[in-house]
Amino acid sequence: MNSNLGDFKAAMQKMLKPTRYEIEFSGAGWQKTLSMRCERVSFPGSNIASQPYKLGGPIREMPYETLFTGDLGVTFRMGPQMEERKFFKLWQDFIVSPTTGNLEYYRNYICELKIYQLDDDDNRVYGIRIEEVWPKILDEISLGYDE
Repeated sequence: MNSNLGDFKAAMQKMLKPTRYEIEFSGAGWQKTLSMRCERVSFPGSNIASQPYKLGGPIREMPYETLFTGDLGVTFRMGPQMEERKFFKLWQDFIVSPTTGNLEYYRNYICELKIYQLDDDDNRVYGIRIEEVWPKILDEISLGYDE
């Protein structure tokens, strides 16, 4: 194998980095702030569900639908006034009124999220679009002297 350290370094520099990404919420008022403060995003994997099928010959697995494994997870860094937390809490309160418990119509509160993998020059090299996004869970925030 004809390889040297320089070739290895050059190949490693061309690898995509998981820290190079951007997100876009459609319909969200402060798009750039959300993207810049997004610390981590993990989108669900997918697999194809199948069932045994026999029509002469051996039994074969036949696909019938795509399944997604888990929920989308997005973690944001908080600004000095916790604007991000307030934004998502207001969104949740719009979905289910905290005073009446009334539910909003589904199409009024969903949005679309796009996630792009970027290269070192900030070019989008891969992207996914996730439809019908809404803030299902706001994780706890821990405060304390040991944090």
